[in-house]
Amino acid sequence: MRYLLTGITGQAGVEFAKRLLPEHEVIGMYRRTANVSFGRLTEAGLFTSPNLRMVSGDITDYSSIDRIIRDYRPDVIGNLAAASHVGDSFKEPLANLQITGAGCANVLEAVRNNYSDSYKPKFWQMSSSEMFGSNYTRPVCYDQYNSLEHFSTDRVPVNAEYSDKGHYFDDDAFQDENTPLSANSPYAAAKIYAHNMTELYRKAYGIYANSMICFNFEGPFRGETFVTRKVTKYVAELKHSGFTIPKLRLGNLDAQRSWLAASDMIEATLLALEHPSDTYVVSSPEVHSIRELCAAAFEQIGVTDWMRHVEIDPAFFRPVEVPYLRGDSRKIAQLGWAPKVTFKDLVSEMVSRDLSRYGVK
Repeated sequence: MRYLLTGITGQAGVEFAKRLLPEHEVIGMYRRTANVSFGRLTEAGLFTSPNLRMVSGDITDYSSIDRIIRDYRPDVIGNLAAASHVGDSFKEPLANLQITGAGCANVLEAVRNNYSDSYKPKFWQMSSSEMFGSNYTRPVCYDQYNSLEHFSTDRVPVNAEYSDKGHYFDDDAFQDENTPLSANSPYAAAKIYAHNMTELYRKAYGIYANSMICFNFEGPFRGETFVTRKVTKYVAELKHSGFTIPKLRLGNLDAQRSWLAASDMIEATLLALEHPSDTYVVSSPEVHSIRELCAAAFEQIGVTDWMRHVEIDPAFFRPVEVPYLRGDSRKIAQLGWAPKVTFKDLVSEMVSRDLSRYGVK
Protein backbone atom coordinates (compact mmCIF):
# COMPACT_ATOMS: atom_id res chain seq x y z
CA MET A 1 0.00 0.00 0.00
CA ARG A 2 1.10 3.55 -0.67
CA TYR A 3 0.14 6.14 1.95
CA LEU A 4 0.32 9.89 1.50
CA LEU A 5 0.62 11.70 4.82
CA THR A 6 0.36 15.47 5.01
CA GLY A 7 2.00 16.95 8.08
CA ILE A 8 4.57 14.13 8.18
CA THR A 9 6.94 16.08 10.47
CA GLY A 10 4.41 16.40 13.32
CA GLN A 11 3.69 13.97 16.12
CA ALA A 12 0.89 12.17 14.29
CA GLY A 13 2.87 11.96 11.05
CA VAL A 14 5.88 10.37 12.74
CA GLU A 15 3.73 7.94 14.73
CA PHE A 16 1.85 6.85 11.59
CA ALA A 17 5.08 6.50 9.61
CA LYS A 18 6.58 4.42 12.40
CA ARG A 19 3.55 2.12 12.30
CA LEU A 20 3.35 1.85 8.49
CA LEU A 21 7.04 1.46 7.64
CA PRO A 22 8.60 -0.78 6.39
CA GLU A 23 5.53 -2.82 5.40
CA HIS A 24 4.10 0.01 3.31
CA GLU A 25 5.40 2.89 1.23
CA VAL A 26 4.90 6.31 2.81
CA ILE A 27 4.90 9.59 0.87
CA GLY A 28 5.56 12.29 3.45
CA MET A 29 4.45 15.77 2.47
CA TYR A 30 6.14 18.66 4.22
CA ARG A 31 6.19 22.40 3.74
CA ARG A 32 9.57 23.68 2.58
CA THR A 33 10.44 26.55 4.92
CA ALA A 34 13.58 27.95 6.48
CA ASN A 35 12.81 26.30 9.82
CA VAL A 36 11.50 22.94 8.61
CA SER A 37 12.70 20.17 10.91
CA PHE A 38 12.94 16.43 10.38
CA GLY A 39 14.06 15.92 13.98
CA ARG A 40 11.20 13.63 14.97
CA LEU A 41 11.64 11.43 11.89
CA THR A 42 15.39 11.24 12.54
CA GLU A 43 14.98 10.43 16.24
CA ALA A 44 12.50 7.70 15.35
CA GLY A 45 15.01 6.21 12.89
CA LEU A 46 12.67 6.71 9.94
CA PHE A 47 14.27 9.46 7.87
CA THR A 48 16.61 7.08 6.02
CA SER A 49 13.98 4.38 5.45
CA PRO A 50 13.97 3.26 1.78
CA ASN A 51 10.17 3.17 1.86
CA LEU A 52 9.85 6.79 2.97
CA ARG A 53 9.76 9.42 0.24
CA MET A 54 9.66 13.05 1.32
CA VAL A 55 8.00 15.51 -1.05
CA SER A 56 7.53 19.25 -0.57
CA GLY A 57 4.06 20.69 -0.83
CA ASP A 58 1.87 23.33 0.72
CA ILE A 59 -1.46 22.36 2.26
CA THR A 60 -2.75 25.85 1.46
CA ASP A 61 -1.91 25.48 -2.25
CA TYR A 62 -4.38 23.29 -4.15
CA SER A 63 -2.10 22.84 -7.16
CA SER A 64 0.69 21.25 -5.11
CA ILE A 65 -1.72 18.75 -3.52
CA ASP A 66 -3.19 17.89 -6.89
CA ARG A 67 0.31 17.43 -8.36
CA ILE A 68 1.40 15.06 -5.60
CA ILE A 69 -1.75 12.95 -5.90
CA ARG A 70 -1.38 12.76 -9.71
CA ASP A 71 2.33 11.93 -9.52
CA TYR A 72 2.20 9.28 -6.80
CA ARG A 73 -1.41 8.00 -6.90
CA PRO A 74 -1.50 6.98 -3.22
CA ASP A 75 -3.93 4.29 -2.11
CA VAL A 76 -4.63 6.09 1.17
CA ILE A 77 -4.39 9.80 2.01
CA GLY A 78 -4.22 10.95 5.61
CA ASN A 79 -4.61 14.67 6.27
CA LEU A 80 -2.57 15.24 9.43
CA ALA A 81 -1.50 18.80 8.64
CA ALA A 82 -2.79 21.45 11.03
CA ALA A 83 -1.67 24.47 13.00
CA SER A 84 -2.31 22.32 16.01
CA HIS A 85 -1.52 24.42 19.09
CA VAL A 86 -4.90 25.57 20.41
CA GLY A 87 -3.55 28.46 22.49
CA ASP A 88 -1.56 29.89 19.60
CA SER A 89 -4.63 29.82 17.36
CA PHE A 90 -6.01 32.84 19.23
CA LYS A 91 -2.93 34.77 18.12
CA GLU A 92 -3.04 33.57 14.51
CA PRO A 93 -6.70 32.84 13.65
CA LEU A 94 -6.37 33.44 9.91
CA ALA A 95 -3.38 31.12 9.60
CA ASN A 96 -5.44 28.45 11.36
CA LEU A 97 -8.29 28.98 8.93
CA GLN A 98 -5.98 28.57 5.92
CA ILE A 99 -3.94 25.61 7.19
CA THR A 100 -6.34 23.63 9.36
CA GLY A 101 -9.60 24.44 7.57
CA ALA A 102 -9.02 25.36 3.93
CA GLY A 103 -6.05 22.98 3.77
CA CYS A 104 -8.35 20.02 4.29
CA ALA A 105 -10.72 21.33 1.62
CA ASN A 106 -7.79 21.54 -0.82
CA VAL A 107 -6.94 17.88 -0.23
CA LEU A 108 -10.58 16.81 -0.55
CA GLU A 109 -10.99 18.73 -3.81
CA ALA A 110 -7.80 17.21 -5.20
CA VAL A 111 -9.05 13.75 -4.24
CA ARG A 112 -12.39 14.42 -5.93
CA ASN A 113 -10.80 15.70 -9.12
CA ASN A 114 -8.55 12.65 -9.38
CA TYR A 115 -11.26 10.13 -8.42
CA SER A 116 -12.22 7.73 -11.22
CA ASP A 117 -13.44 4.21 -11.86
CA SER A 118 -9.81 3.05 -11.89
CA TYR A 119 -8.52 5.20 -9.04
CA LYS A 120 -10.44 5.44 -5.77
CA PRO A 121 -8.11 6.44 -2.94
CA LYS A 122 -9.26 6.36 0.67
CA PHE A 123 -9.03 9.62 2.62
CA TRP A 124 -9.16 10.37 6.30
CA GLN A 125 -9.26 13.66 8.16
CA MET A 126 -7.69 13.97 11.60
CA SER A 127 -10.52 15.75 13.38
CA SER A 128 -10.31 16.88 16.99
CA SER A 129 -12.27 16.64 20.23
CA GLU A 130 -11.70 20.40 20.57
CA MET A 131 -14.62 20.73 18.12
CA PHE A 132 -17.05 19.96 20.95
CA GLY A 133 -16.06 23.04 22.95
CA SER A 134 -18.23 23.19 26.06
CA ASN A 135 -20.87 20.78 24.73
CA TYR A 136 -21.51 17.33 26.09
CA THR A 137 -24.19 14.65 26.11
CA ARG A 138 -25.65 12.63 28.94
CA PRO A 139 -28.61 10.30 29.54
CA VAL A 140 -31.84 11.92 30.70
CA CYS A 141 -33.08 8.74 32.36
CA TYR A 142 -30.26 6.82 33.96
CA ASP A 143 -31.93 3.46 33.30
CA GLN A 144 -32.42 4.27 29.61
CA TYR A 145 -29.13 5.02 27.90
CA ASN A 146 -30.83 5.68 24.57
CA SER A 147 -32.73 8.65 26.05
CA LEU A 148 -30.13 11.39 25.59
CA GLU A 149 -29.93 15.16 25.71
CA HIS A 150 -27.19 17.58 24.74
CA PHE A 151 -25.88 20.27 27.09
CA SER A 152 -23.45 23.13 27.13
CA THR A 153 -21.71 24.38 30.24
CA ASP A 154 -20.35 27.71 31.39
CA ARG A 155 -19.06 26.05 34.54
CA VAL A 156 -15.35 26.37 33.93
CA PRO A 157 -13.36 25.14 36.93
CA VAL A 158 -10.12 27.03 37.38
CA ASN A 159 -7.57 25.78 39.89
CA ALA A 160 -10.02 24.84 42.62
CA GLU A 161 -8.68 23.93 46.03
CA TYR A 162 -10.68 20.72 46.19
CA SER A 163 -10.76 17.60 44.02
CA ASP A 164 -12.20 18.34 40.60
CA LYS A 165 -12.89 14.75 39.55
CA GLY A 166 -16.60 14.20 39.13
CA HIS A 167 -17.45 17.50 40.83
CA TYR A 168 -18.32 19.77 37.94
CA PHE A 169 -19.81 17.20 35.57
CA ASP A 170 -22.08 14.20 35.83
CA ASP A 171 -20.07 10.98 35.86
CA ASP A 172 -21.84 9.85 32.69
CA ALA A 173 -21.33 13.05 30.65
CA PHE A 174 -19.58 12.37 27.34
CA GLN A 175 -19.11 13.41 23.71
CA ASP A 176 -19.84 11.11 20.79
CA GLU A 177 -20.55 11.37 17.06
CA ASN A 178 -23.95 12.99 17.76
CA THR A 179 -22.84 15.63 20.28
CA PRO A 180 -23.26 19.10 18.70
CA LEU A 181 -20.06 20.90 17.73
CA SER A 182 -19.23 24.31 19.16
CA ALA A 183 -15.86 26.01 18.77
CA ASN A 184 -14.11 27.52 21.79
CA SER A 185 -11.03 28.52 19.77
CA PRO A 186 -10.05 29.49 16.21
CA TYR A 187 -8.34 26.08 15.96
CA ALA A 188 -11.61 24.31 16.79
CA ALA A 189 -13.55 26.49 14.35
CA ALA A 190 -11.15 25.54 11.54
CA LYS A 191 -11.35 21.87 12.53
CA ILE A 192 -15.15 22.00 12.43
CA TYR A 193 -14.99 23.39 8.89
CA ALA A 194 -12.63 20.59 7.84
CA HIS A 195 -14.80 17.96 9.53
CA ASN A 196 -17.96 19.27 7.87
CA MET A 197 -16.27 19.37 4.47
CA THR A 198 -15.12 15.77 4.91
CA GLU A 199 -18.66 14.60 5.63
CA LEU A 200 -20.00 16.75 2.78
CA TYR A 201 -17.59 15.32 0.20
CA ARG A 202 -18.49 11.81 1.34
CA LYS A 203 -22.21 12.48 0.90
CA ALA A 204 -22.13 14.72 -2.16
CA TYR A 205 -19.46 13.03 -4.26
CA GLY A 206 -19.35 9.47 -2.93
CA ILE A 207 -15.63 9.52 -2.20
CA TYR A 208 -14.22 7.47 0.65
CA ALA A 209 -13.67 10.07 3.40
CA ASN A 210 -13.43 9.20 7.09
CA SER A 211 -13.49 11.81 9.84
CA MET A 212 -11.65 10.53 12.90
CA ILE A 213 -12.62 12.68 15.89
CA CYS A 214 -9.56 11.94 17.98
CA PHE A 215 -9.33 12.97 21.62
CA ASN A 216 -5.97 14.15 22.96
CA PHE A 217 -3.55 11.51 21.68
CA GLU A 218 -0.12 11.63 23.22
CA GLY A 219 3.28 9.99 23.03
CA PRO A 220 7.03 10.56 23.22
CA PHE A 221 7.00 12.68 20.03
CA ARG A 222 4.43 15.18 21.29
CA GLY A 223 5.57 18.80 20.85
CA GLU A 224 7.19 20.44 23.85
CA THR A 225 4.64 23.28 24.03
CA PHE A 226 1.72 20.88 24.66
CA VAL A 227 0.89 20.41 28.33
CA THR A 228 1.52 16.66 28.50
CA ARG A 229 5.01 16.87 27.02
CA LYS A 230 5.69 20.15 28.80
CA VAL A 231 5.12 18.34 32.11
CA THR A 232 7.05 15.15 31.28
CA LYS A 233 10.00 17.08 29.86
CA TYR A 234 10.13 19.28 32.94
CA VAL A 235 10.09 16.24 35.22
CA ALA A 236 13.05 14.77 33.35
CA GLU A 237 14.91 18.08 33.39
CA LEU A 238 14.19 18.47 37.11
CA LYS A 239 15.70 15.06 37.86
CA HIS A 240 18.67 15.76 35.59
CA SER A 241 19.36 19.10 37.29
CA GLY A 242 19.33 17.68 40.78
CA PHE A 243 16.06 19.51 41.53
CA THR A 244 17.56 22.98 41.03
CA ILE A 245 15.71 24.43 38.03
CA PRO A 246 12.96 27.13 38.23
CA LYS A 247 9.33 26.15 38.69
CA LEU A 248 7.18 24.79 35.88
CA ARG A 249 4.66 27.41 34.74
CA LEU A 250 1.19 26.07 33.91
CA GLY A 251 -2.31 27.45 33.40
CA ASN A 252 -5.62 25.84 34.37
CA LEU A 253 -4.93 22.64 36.30
CA ASP A 254 -8.59 21.64 36.39
CA ALA A 255 -9.17 21.04 32.66
CA GLN A 256 -10.13 17.39 32.18
CA ARG A 257 -9.21 15.26 29.18
CA SER A 258 -9.45 11.71 27.85
CA TRP A 259 -5.76 11.35 27.05
CA LEU A 260 -5.12 8.54 24.59
CA ALA A 261 -1.92 6.85 23.47
CA ALA A 262 -0.98 7.74 19.88
CA SER A 263 -0.48 4.04 19.16
CA ASP A 264 -4.10 3.31 20.09
CA MET A 265 -5.34 6.19 17.94
CA ILE A 266 -3.41 4.82 14.96
CA GLU A 267 -4.88 1.33 15.34
CA ALA A 268 -8.38 2.82 15.41
CA THR A 269 -7.72 4.88 12.27
CA LEU A 270 -6.30 1.96 10.32
CA LEU A 271 -9.15 -0.31 11.45
CA ALA A 272 -11.74 2.23 10.27
CA LEU A 273 -10.14 2.19 6.80
CA GLU A 274 -11.14 -1.48 6.49
CA HIS A 275 -14.83 -0.55 6.77
CA PRO A 276 -17.28 1.69 4.91
CA SER A 277 -16.51 5.39 5.12
CA ASP A 278 -17.89 7.08 8.23
CA THR A 279 -17.23 9.37 11.20
CA TYR A 280 -15.79 7.95 14.42
CA VAL A 281 -14.96 9.22 17.88
CA VAL A 282 -11.65 7.78 19.11
CA SER A 283 -11.04 8.22 22.82
CA SER A 284 -9.81 6.66 26.01
CA PRO A 285 -12.59 5.93 28.51
CA GLU A 286 -10.44 7.46 31.27
CA VAL A 287 -10.81 11.13 32.23
CA HIS A 288 -8.05 12.94 34.10
CA SER A 289 -7.30 16.53 35.04
CA ILE A 290 -3.99 18.27 34.50
CA ARG A 291 -3.54 17.96 38.27
CA GLU A 292 -3.65 14.18 37.87
CA LEU A 293 -1.29 14.39 34.92
CA CYS A 294 1.23 16.27 37.06
CA ALA A 295 0.85 13.86 39.98
CA ALA A 296 1.41 10.83 37.72
CA ALA A 297 4.45 12.39 36.00
CA PHE A 298 6.20 13.63 39.15
CA GLU A 299 5.57 10.28 40.81
CA GLN A 300 7.91 8.73 38.23
CA ILE A 301 10.85 10.52 39.88
CA GLY A 302 9.64 10.01 43.43
CA VAL A 303 8.09 13.46 43.98
CA THR A 304 4.72 13.55 45.74
CA ASP A 305 4.57 17.22 46.78
CA TRP A 306 4.72 18.30 43.14
CA MET A 307 2.88 21.62 43.64
CA ARG A 308 6.02 23.14 45.13
CA HIS A 309 7.61 22.77 41.67
CA VAL A 310 4.65 24.38 39.82
CA GLU A 311 3.65 28.02 39.39
CA ILE A 312 0.26 29.10 38.02
CA ASP A 313 0.81 31.62 35.22
CA PRO A 314 -2.20 33.52 33.80
CA ALA A 315 -0.37 33.76 30.47
CA PHE A 316 -1.23 30.10 29.87
CA PHE A 317 -4.98 30.48 30.35
CA ARG A 318 -7.12 30.34 27.22
CA PRO A 319 -9.56 33.17 26.47
CA VAL A 320 -12.28 30.48 26.32
CA GLU A 321 -11.63 27.20 28.11
CA VAL A 322 -12.67 23.71 27.04
CA PRO A 323 -13.34 22.33 30.50
CA TYR A 324 -14.24 18.68 29.98
CA LEU A 325 -13.63 16.16 27.18
CA ARG A 326 -14.62 12.53 27.62
CA GLY A 327 -15.18 10.58 24.42
CA ASP A 328 -17.58 7.69 23.98
CA SER A 329 -16.00 5.35 21.42
CA ARG A 330 -18.65 2.65 21.38
CA LYS A 331 -19.21 3.12 17.61
CA ILE A 332 -15.68 2.16 16.63
CA ALA A 333 -15.56 -0.38 19.46
CA GLN A 334 -18.22 -2.26 17.53
CA LEU A 335 -15.58 -2.78 14.82
CA GLY A 336 -13.34 -4.49 17.38
CA TRP A 337 -11.22 -1.58 18.64
CA ALA A 338 -10.32 -0.90 22.26
CA PRO A 339 -7.48 1.19 23.71
CA LYS A 340 -4.64 -0.85 25.19
CA VAL A 341 -2.51 1.77 26.95
CA THR A 342 -3.67 3.13 30.31
CA PHE A 343 -3.22 6.73 31.37
CA LYS A 344 -0.54 5.85 33.93
CA ASP A 345 1.38 3.71 31.43
CA LEU A 346 1.21 6.51 28.86
CA VAL A 347 2.60 9.08 31.30
CA SER A 348 5.27 6.62 32.42
CA GLU A 349 6.36 6.01 28.83
CA MET A 350 6.61 9.73 28.09
CA VAL A 351 8.59 10.47 31.26
CA SER A 352 10.93 7.55 30.60
CA ARG A 353 11.60 8.75 27.07
CA ASP A 354 12.35 12.29 28.26
CA LEU A 355 14.61 10.95 31.01
CA SER A 356 16.54 9.00 28.38
CA ARG A 357 16.91 12.17 26.30
CA TYR A 358 18.70 13.72 29.29
CA GLY A 359 20.71 10.55 29.87
CA VAL A 360 18.99 9.88 33.19
CA LYS A 361 17.98 6.39 34.24
